[in-house]
Amino acid sequence: MEKSQALKNADIIEYVKNVETYYMSQIRSFRLAKEKHIQRVKAVTNLQAKEVSDRTELLEIFLDAVEKVKAQIIRRKNQSGASLQKSNTHIEIEESLLKLDEFGKDKISYSEFTETDKKSLLEIFLLHETTLKAV
Repeated sequence: MEKSQALKNADIIEYVKNVETYYMSQIRSFRLAKEKHIQRVKAVTNLQAKEVSDRTELLEIFLDAVEKVKAQIIRRKNQSGASLQKSNTHIEIEESLLKLDEFGKDKISYSEFTETDKKSLLEIFLLHETTLKAV
């Protein structure tokens, strides 16, 4: 009887070892799968962050180009205002100066951009080194 009990105990111990081995291998495979998934998520997150960074940089370049073109428009308006001062009467000069004073850098609307200004804006933006690298 002790032999049969000893065999049963040995069988139980063997069964428990097999079950434990199986579950340990399952745990290892799930850990590996989890680590791979985390690595993929990090890679995708880094890629998305880089894309957002690139878009932000391109937006800054574009806004800088817009500001440069706005400055050109303001210079052109100031030059046209100066020529008005030379050719108009005193009242007309004061009116044109008031209009120029109201005309601010932030008050330039899209309708004030001429075709030349629009082309200049695109040229400034597209010829920037970062824009060329992005394309």
